[in-house]
Amino acid sequence: MNKITFPRMTYKGEELTQRDLESWYIDEVDINKMLKKLEDITPSTPDENSVLDSIKRNLIYILFANPKKLQKITKIVDTFFPNTFSHLVKNKRVYTKFGKDIYKKFNYDNYRRSVLVQLAEKLNVKSCPYCNMQYTLFAEDGNRRGNKIAKMQFDHFYDKVEYPFLSMSLYNLIPSCGICNQGKSIGKVSLKFHPYESSICDQFHFEAKVPFMLYAGAKKDRYDIDLIPDNATSQELTDFQKMFNIKILYSNTSVI
Repeated sequence: MNKITFPRMTYKGEELTQRDLESWYIDEVDINKMLKKLEDITPSTPDENSVLDSIKRNLIYILFANPKKLQKITKIVDTFFPNTFSHLVKNKRVYTKFGKDIYKKFNYDNYRRSVLVQLAEKLNVKSCPYCNMQYTLFAEDGNRRGNKIAKMQFDHFYDKVEYPFLSMSLYNLIPSCGICNQGKSIGKVSLKFHPYESSICDQFHFEAKVPFMLYAGAKKDRYDIDLIPDNATSQELTDFQKMFNIKILYSNTSVI
């Protein structure tokens, strides 16, 4: 639950600054190829035309926007273009045709098997920033050249269905465990829980409902605990808990 800070040590033991990371990323992500692909999209409404034009003009800004700037971008979409990229179908967000086209042109599915494996190597985040329970390791088989494995997933802090043009934004890609990534809904949580913005462990602490049971060494399968807000508000913590089920996970005695 610690913040992803810079400078940091890569998997290979090299110091990595934030500028180093961004310089590497812009070399790996083919900006011109992205722009060329975006030119192939044919908007069908004035809103789609306006949005597409804005994405093309601000592509580099979008790819490197920090968490606060990403939040501002999403608020603009939510306010003025709420159904441009996705819409609700049986209480589930699904791509519109335009949204799916945008997602394909950003090429996330291919990049995650190449560039994002390298990103995992550079960030070298060893445990999930959301739950701090599961390993998010990068590994390399020294006996097999080029056999690099990222034992993690990349969560989109701002959902890629709602905001497909943020699918390759560097600071929207959070190395996370499969449990947190798969369990995360399209609901939003406070920026206080963004691992590039702050340490999640600073936002709350745990308290046992019956601490005597712990002190007495009682053997139980689980203990009842509460999440107590510190820097986060009660509502912000509730939203975070609903999304990641931290209370349930940490109630298990195998964790305590």
